[in-house]
Amino acid sequence: MSKKASRVPSSFTKEDYPVRVTWITKQTDNPLHRQPLWEIVLVLQGQAMHHIGQASYPIQARDVFVINDKNRHSYSESRDLRTVSVTFDYQKLKIKRWPTFILRGFQKLFNPRALRGQTAATQSRLHMDEKNYFNAVALIQEIEKTSRERFPCWQMLVDCHFRHLVLLLSRAYDGYLRTHDEALERMTEATSFLQKKFRQEVDLNQLAKDMGMSQRTFYRLFKRATRQSPLSYLIRLRIQYACDQLRNTDRPITPIAFDSGFSDSNYFAREFRKIIGESPTAYRGRWAD
Repeated sequence: MSKKASRVPSSFTKEDYPVRVTWITKQTDNPLHRQPLWEIVLVLQGQAMHHIGQASYPIQARDVFVINDKNRHSYSESRDLRTVSVTFDYQKLKIKRWPTFILRGFQKLFNPRALRGQTAATQSRLHMDEKNYFNAVALIQEIEKTSRERFPCWQMLVDCHFRHLVLLLSRAYDGYLRTHDEALERMTEATSFLQKKFRQEVDLNQLAKDMGMSQRTFYRLFKRATRQSPLSYLIRLRIQYACDQLRNTDRPITPIAFDSGFSDSNYFAREFRKIIGESPTAYRGRWAD
């Protein structure tokens, strides 16, 4: 898929079918922003932190998530990140009237009411298995090809491919929910707590007790829900805050480390390099250029 990067559209003309494919061959870090259209984003390669509203979570290859026209989102810590975005006009397509609206996966991904709020927004995503991932990419390629060639009745075929894509994602999410419902429901409280308290000293074992779980159960459900350990999640929140401080302030690095929740500046530097791929000094210098 040697596609050229292009800008995600913000509107459609009368001649357009209200679905557009955009391949981003090098997705870079960007500030929080909002698109006037909906987007299905499929991660093709690399990794990053995805921020939506006040929440954040790591993304990697084969992740897919939906951004509605009310959500502000951004990327940080991008490393070799390639994505494909399917932008669409929710209202023009009258998606709320589609028969797929009865599927739980559709409700999680494409129902505007279900996507309101921080927790709901972070749950409008899933990690696809290899088969569903390649099927999704193939459908996206067909949408792009048909839209470009525009032979007679091309809009009808694009509509079929797009509906197939929505159905594929909804059914994949249904399967995901069957195995992750318990983890998602019980870990919402834990992730919300960490997002609020990450700059303070956090006792993860005590958090498990407060939730009425053994440490083993807590760690297992947390990793199932977030695909990372509680400690990794906490460290990423702290590094994310430190990155924001390094980009937007002139404060010395050591006070930033302590203010981010680290009690040891050397440990902060090691974890920063492990996650970001460079030292805090180099990161600040790159953003200052």
